Amino acid sequence: MAALIRTSGIPFGAECVVTSSYAVAVALRRSLGACRVYKVGSDVLAAELEAVGHRLVTSPPAEAVVVGFANDFCYETLAHLLPVLASGAAFVATDEAPVYAAHERTLPGAGSLVGAVRGMGFAPEIVAGKPRGLAVDLALDLAGSPRGDVALVGDSLVSDGEAARHLGVSFVLVLTGVSSRDQAVQASSPPDHLCGTLAEIARGASSARGDTRQTLEAE
Repeated sequence: MAALIRTSGIPFGAECVVTSSYAVAVALRRSLGACRVYKVGSDVLAAELEAVGHRLVTSPPAEAVVVGFANDFCYETLAHLLPVLASGAAFVATDEAPVYAAHERTLPGAGSLVGAVRGMGFAPEIVAGKPRGLAVDLALDLAGSPRGDVALVGDSLVSDGEAARHLGVSFVLVLTGVSSRDQAVQASSPPDHLCGTLAEIARGASSARGDTRQTLEAE
């Protein structure tokens, strides 16, 4: 993640990164302590859970089920989850982003998987990632700056925009992902600023300044 951001010309170190996988591991530790976890998600999620003391299991008993993004999620995944959740395990989600931008197209996000589990009658007790989870609070703490000096930069009017409102900071919409220029103009809560790419922020481009609607009309 840090390396990807650096390609846009923004100096960035791994110590400045807060992911939903890290946040969910910390949130679960704070809520239940180190516990047995049935995990649906990536190897990165597994590593973050184990790093804070959780033990991964593949069958009951488990104190928690953690669901994150997983390319191999399917009906069998739900079938395996059902008895674990029915046994009383807490349902915890990394995030509920409905979609994400990848390789010039929009794909279903972790929220679509969480929604499938909701369809079995289980609602997440903890959602660690955006828009209102521990991840955004940890990121603000990491910034170590007054909220008036902080801006949240993202590509989604929904998850990123709501996260900015939750934190009470400015929102910069980047037009390289989920939300478009037209959607920004029509939004009931438009972003404070707009830019084409992250590189424009690094260059201090004029498109990253000023009122959103004025910027859109000028371009």
